[in-house]
Amino acid sequence: MIKLHILEIATGLEAHAIRYAAEHWGISVTVTWVGNSQQIVDCLSSYPDCDLILISGHGDERGLILPELAEEVSSNYPYRDVISHDDFAKFLNLNNSVVINSSCMGGVQSMAEVFLDKGAKCYIAPKDFPLADASLMYLLKFLYEYVKNNKDIDKAHDLALPQDERELFTLFK
Repeated sequence: MIKLHILEIATGLEAHAIRYAAEHWGISVTVTWVGNSQQIVDCLSSYPDCDLILISGHGDERGLILPELAEEVSSNYPYRDVISHDDFAKFLNLNNSVVINSSCMGGVQSMAEVFLDKGAKCYIAPKDFPLADASLMYLLKFLYEYVKNNKDIDKAHDLALPQDERELFTLFK
């Protein structure tokens, strides 16, 4: 059975939709409802035992945006506002998992290189700022083609891309 772990970082119902569909297709799903940066570090530094990792979050040119916490609370955690590609390089320890990062700007080359260098089988993320609905549809279609229809990663990725937004998500190997 394929195992998917979702790191949900303030994306509303996206993780619920993906979890429901993935479980319907026979995927074993676990979710971390992220409230602080230590949860991300703990999950992604521990050689996770899963086939797919979905980072369901928000991002910008700085990196993955973290939940806003009060100053007296945030000082207890390793990262406060954002986790950059340089930060990820300090703790990632992946187990040949397919990593999908739905956060905006997650598909910049420097971020992809860190995930690949730290053990990801491949890394998929948007290079720009996709609409949330388009991002959700890509994720669902990719999982459907990859798991339910047994397509290889390249074919599942190609089939998941909307015809009018060919640059929405990028596959890095």
